[in-house]
Amino acid sequence: MKITYSVLYILLIIALSGCTVIAKRSSRPSRHAVAWLETSLIIPTLANLIIILYDDRLLETIGHYIYFLGINGVILSLVNFTNSYCRGIGDGDGSKKPTVMYVMLAADSFQLLLNPIFGHAFSLKAVESDGVTSYKLMVYAGQTAHRVIDYIILGCVIAIFVLAAVKTPKIYRERYTVLLGCMIGTAAMQAYYVFTGSNYDRPVLGYGFFGMVIFYFAIWYRPLRLLDQMLSSIISDLSDAFYVFDPNGKCIWANEQGCRIVGFSGTNYEEVNNKLKEIFGSPDANTGQNSKRVVGEGENVRFYSLDEKQVKGPNGKKQRFLPAHTGRDRGGTRAQGS
Repeated sequence: MKITYSVLYILLIIALSGCTVIAKRSSRPSRHAVAWLETSLIIPTLANLIIILYDDRLLETIGHYIYFLGINGVILSLVNFTNSYCRGIGDGDGSKKPTVMYVMLAADSFQLLLNPIFGHAFSLKAVESDGVTSYKLMVYAGQTAHRVIDYIILGCVIAIFVLAAVKTPKIYRERYTVLLGCMIGTAAMQAYYVFTGSNYDRPVLGYGFFGMVIFYFAIWYRPLRLLDQMLSSIISDLSDAFYVFDPNGKCIWANEQGCRIVGFSGTNYEEVNNKLKEIFGSPDANTGQNSKRVVGEGENVRFYSLDEKQVKGPNGKKQRFLPAHTGRDRGGTRAQGS
């Protein structure tokens, strides 16, 4: 079990270190707060690695001091991240610093550092099992105060994220909701560990997962699903025809006006693709160009302007994702795409 947890902690430290480096190089407004939080999560993880690897009273005692002070560092960086990430949500402008929380954490860290003198926070008790000596954490008033302070501050952070999830625009709501759920789950894991007195601090793994979720939503996340829905709704209501093609020139989507021009209703857009080729020719012939077409004769003649465009794919290479065919008939109907 020690080897398993040691490997997991080492992998977690590597992952958090990578997140820290990437966050610092990001251009996102909250990059510094994210990098600080990712770095702070490494400290209690490293402390637990020391605790489970060594059966030495002095090293385990040092590991526990690093862990408890490291948790305060995590809470401090979480407060700083919340102040940055949730800035402007609610009635305030986010400029007011959470000074009370900073003072509470500073006082708690100071009283923990006094434990070697007064022995008021915790101690380690030797326990023999099958001829092997291990050390059990004995909790006193100072350690209880440490937990109470951390949970009070964490509760305030959770309340802020609840407010953010409720008051933020829908396009951002998903990320606040996910972060809130991870935060509550991690707090629940920590509470379970405290009450059961487990030898291995499994919540540290939860901290690491939470840190990587924060990294993803604060640095990498883009609300593409909702944006796609919004753009689809906007384009569907256009009076212009709009066609979307895949890199192979196959029509994969058309708005209502686009379907009307080719006389199609349904979801099998391959039929739209074939009809467009009959009317305008293959899209391959006009890649990236604007052209005008005349369709029909006499009273049925219609004049179209075709505008075909391209976008770059996720790999940065130019691909024919959105070649848009646009058209204008004599009555002023226009098909537009982008």
